[in-house]
Amino acid sequence: EQAGVIQPSLLIHPESGAECLQLWCFSRTLAPIAYEAYLQVRASERPDLPFVESIPYDGRPNFPITLVSADGRSKFTLPREQALELFRAVFSTMSLLYWEAGDLFIFDNMLYGHMRMPGPPPRSLHALFGDEVDTRAYAAADAPACVLAAARLKAKGSI
Repeated sequence: EQAGVIQPSLLIHPESGAECLQLWCFSRTLAPIAYEAYLQVRASERPDLPFVESIPYDGRPNFPITLVSADGRSKFTLPREQALELFRAVFSTMSLLYWEAGDLFIFDNMLYGHMRMPGPPPRSLHALFGDEVDTRAYAAADAPACVLAAARLKAKGSI
């Protein structure tokens, strides 16, 4: 079994109360599933989505989506079809932003699900941090209050 962090499956923004599904796809197991879901959504319901040749990931992690009960005692690995369904839901409801050189885009990245599609360089990304929140932490001593509150109040488990 792979060791790693446990993340709440549903996070709640500490100021707005908006909910966000935490769906991680950076694994050799999940990247191809995410890509398949993207192709299905683009072909069936979102022809406005740009052509994407692949969603490459060649990093070390090789894990599925595993649901963990809030008390940590039980685990359930999501079958491939259910993981595919989750990714399809994300891609079918996503918003695309198009900008040109010189444009500036500012957004609250507290719970914003984001993904960079392949594209030509140059690309420049600048980040500003206020109170940094590490949503990957789930040890009570390390986790921000909003992460603990989300896990306790809304999430029946974690991913």
